[in-house]
Amino acid sequence: MKTYYRLYLGAKSAYAEECMKGNFIGVDFGLHQDLTGKFLNSWREFNKVFIPIYQDVFPEKKKVTAGLYCATIWVVSKWLKNGDIVLSPDGSGNYRIAEITGDYYYVENQILPHRRPVKWLSNSIEKSQLSE
Repeated sequence: MKTYYRLYLGAKSAYAEECMKGNFIGVDFGLHQDLTGKFLNSWREFNKVFIPIYQDVFPEKKKVTAGLYCATIWVVSKWLKNGDIVLSPDGSGNYRIAEITGDYYYVENQILPHRRPVKWLSNSIEKSQLSE
């Protein structure tokens, strides 16, 4: 069964075009390390390990903020399954549709380094056509 998710590709969809050209989706949040093999069975377990690591890098961030960021990395990298559908704003008032085609990979020193490969579908949806 396909599941549908909404994902912003950077603040205000800043990286949408690059993601579409490169056939990937991803997240960042400043946790710059390869997490291959480190995704535990739940976001709660993952957060127990990575919130302290995140707060060491960003001590000004509150635990709740660190938790939200770490959980989002876990969801995109582990929870989303191959075949799931992602709706991403393209920055011009439309949503682009992608199907996840592969597992997590990390790309050092690039935008949105925690990535999943996708196949972008040719159609888009106007934001006004979506329900709340």
